[in-house]
Amino acid sequence: MIYVRELLQEKDCKVRTIEENETALEAGLLMTEWHVGALIVLQGGEFSGIISERDILSRVIADHRDPSNTLVSEIMTRECQTCLPDDPLETVRADMQRFHIRHIPVLENTRVKGIISMRDVMEATLRESREDLAKLQNYVYGPACGG
Repeated sequence: MIYVRELLQEKDCKVRTIEENETALEAGLLMTEWHVGALIVLQGGEFSGIISERDILSRVIADHRDPSNTLVSEIMTRECQTCLPDDPLETVRADMQRFHIRHIPVLENTRVKGIISMRDVMEATLRESREDLAKLQNYVYGPACGG
């Protein structure tokens, strides 16, 4: 079983953030520059929510709003699902599926430790499945068969 803490140790854990008083345009530019699909939103340095590419598309572009005049605070998700470093990755995956989300902030004592994406979850799950398969092949066929 994989835990969120292990996944955070494997990936680049630089937490990408933006303040609530920045614009949707700036959020989009930062996401593009950093090659990420979501940013942690801060208010005065404290966690206040998340903003994703979907938020910008559905709450700015689809509503014909000007991204340079739309604040992050107006379109961000404040009441977002979060997880803990000690949560099993399977629990996070189930939450993502249940709530139809692609990114979950990882918090520990109200401090942001990172963000987990659906891609992170799928890659870790695939890697674990391959390792399990190799162990089974080794058990059934012996180590000489490439297990």
